Amino acid sequence: MPELIATITDDAYTKIYRLRVTGRDGRTIETSIPKAVVERGAKKAGLSIEEFLESYRAEWLFNDFGGAFVRFVPAVEG
Repeated sequence: MPELIATITDDAYTKIYRLRVTGRDGRTIETSIPKAVVERGAKKAGLSIEEFLESYRAEWLFNDFGGAFVRFVPAVEG
């Protein structure tokens, strides 16, 4: 798995954002997602940014590979 992650990140753009403690009793840590990433997701979905933000959610993938990845998935109401 580390080799796969290294391959994925070889050509990745990077941008560093600070972390913020939020939520009840500091149970949540938040950070920003670069606007260009959201714009790309909206374009791929054929939506405006506003429509994309309403109809998609960020899904974090993490395990024991020393980091986390985010992808956009359709929002499920209910």
